[in-house]
Amino acid sequence: MFESSSASQSIFVSLEFYASSFTAAYNAARFAKPPKSVFNAHRPLRDDEDVDAILTWRVLRKVSDSLTVLNDRVIYLLEETEASRKLIGRYIDVGEYPDGRMKIQANGVALPYLPYDKLFRNRPGRRG
Repeated sequence: MFESSSASQSIFVSLEFYASSFTAAYNAARFAKPPKSVFNAHRPLRDDEDVDAILTWRVLRKVSDSLTVLNDRVIYLLEETEASRKLIGRYIDVGEYPDGRMKIQANGVALPYLPYDKLFRNRPGRRG
């Protein structure tokens, strides 16, 4: 009625082998296309180019009177300094890197901030 553990293990190994060989063959047939030209048109990066800065998703956000910036349903609290007070009512650059890091900057200078996730804290009907 029931298969022995060695028989089920051999079936699992054969299915795993089939799946891996099928995936490799499918990907090679579908995605591994030879280039139309052997010429490599890519140029090397210059010393002044930053790949992280190039691949960053940047948006302009307005600084509120309470030194907060709203981006992607998260409120960011800017550290209260004289420089950040001058930014009230102005638009600043909010950048999100591909690895998930955030950078808030104004006039090319990074600003210290703390994230405040309003969806996490605002729970109607719950105390505390």
